[in-house]
Amino acid sequence: MSTDIRYHFGPRDRRGLLLGVRLGQIAILATGAFVGMVVLLGASGSAGGLLALLLVVGLTATAAFVPISGRALDEWLPAVVHFLLHGRRTWRSPQPRRGQVLRTMPGGKARVLAEQPAFPPVLRDCTILAVPVPRGELGVVKDARRGTWTAVLRVRGASFALTDSGEKARRMGAWGAVQASLARRGTPISALQLVVRTLAEDPDALARHLAEQRTLDLHSPIVRSYLTLLDDAAPVAEAQEVQVLVAVQVSLRSAGQQIRQAGGGDTGAGEVLSRQLHALQSQMQSADIEVEGALPPRLFAQTLREAWDPGATDQLRLTARHHPEHEGVPVSASGPLFSRPSWRGYETDSALHTSYWISEWPRVPVGPGFLMPLLLQTRARMSVSVCMVPIDPIQARRDLEAQRTEHLADEQLRQRHGFRTSIDKERQAEGVERREAELADGHAEYRFSGHLTVSVTSIADMERACGSAEEHAALSCLDLRRMDGEHDRGFAATLPLARGIW
Repeated sequence: MSTDIRYHFGPRDRRGLLLGVRLGQIAILATGAFVGMVVLLGASGSAGGLLALLLVVGLTATAAFVPISGRALDEWLPAVVHFLLHGRRTWRSPQPRRGQVLRTMPGGKARVLAEQPAFPPVLRDCTILAVPVPRGELGVVKDARRGTWTAVLRVRGASFALTDSGEKARRMGAWGAVQASLARRGTPISALQLVVRTLAEDPDALARHLAEQRTLDLHSPIVRSYLTLLDDAAPVAEAQEVQVLVAVQVSLRSAGQQIRQAGGGDTGAGEVLSRQLHALQSQMQSADIEVEGALPPRLFAQTLREAWDPGATDQLRLTARHHPEHEGVPVSASGPLFSRPSWRGYETDSALHTSYWISEWPRVPVGPGFLMPLLLQTRARMSVSVCMVPIDPIQARRDLEAQRTEHLADEQLRQRHGFRTSIDKERQAEGVERREAELADGHAEYRFSGHLTVSVTSIADMERACGSAEEHAALSCLDLRRMDGEHDRGFAATLPLARGIW
């Protein structure tokens, strides 16, 4: 019998206002009922009036309950409104027309960089700060509208895919212990985000390296033999470059008192965030997770720049290899020069982006490596993000009690009126019981959301890249929903800014 550890994801919470019916659906039904009453009163019992009434009833029921591309009408409404307000509006950066100024705050306080980037509307009110730390400066993104400050740790992979199942389970348990330590009561951390960026490496890189470094003549039998070996191995030697980032966020709501005690404002928030990063880094290293360090302002700026403009990645990394002292980019260059959201995508600088929301996680027990097909086999530039908000243990128990009460009330109402309880409802009830047992055992609870963005350089490559991502997501037991009308929001959710839940 297999002793491999399996992980369970509960079904997505689909609670409604009454018998699982959402408030939006009730509004549609109420509107249809009102229109039907008007039609019926105006028809005076004629055959045409009855036909119109049946048409109104049918259209109302269809609009309320029949999904279109996985979403009902009330679920499409926010995307449509967002697109009408922001879609197809070309934004161009004013940055090329600005001068460059540097202002320093005296007394070792958080330095507000005057060379702020120009961000498009999706990141309006965001600025980049430089917070002094013992070994330099820490890059922090401040969102003035949301009242949040975010910094990023860069993590190095450790051949997780090549380890045995026992070692994978041990590492997953260690990471779970780190997460549990952040969900304690009174934690100043408002959100934790894990971002994995993948990029298919250049298949000609080995041959190009040989051409640049060889000392023998190109017609040498040794060189030609090696080139033949590279050609034969190309289909299996193609690798994925993976970058792992962990974003940590504090907010006025979660850490207001600690921020005031540390001096208030940006300086106090930077101090609190720096302490949390240091503690998290120590915990991750104790869990055998190799942390390269927190990103300073220039590297944070480069991380954002590579997302907006993937075509600049090779040039930026080549510059860093030849001039390590100039690694990264100026903060003013971290934003795009151009952006335009459309219904089916989001265009910025040198890339076209298509974003997905991970609407369902595996409904069957899975092993520690269930995401490997998506992360290691998708041949496209891709960013996968999971944003997690820690839930206060007391609040988690209150929410659990509310869910149990709601499930019991819905079940009694169904039995009273003769409705059958669906399998999905039974699975949700089982998930509530499992959560109750886990909370009783001392486990931490998070509210989380996953997003995925595929980036290409041409429209011709988009369908192939999206098809590859959707295929390998299915192999990872994930259900993806294309974020039509909201691709700019989906793209922002895969930036290391802990913005995946709004």
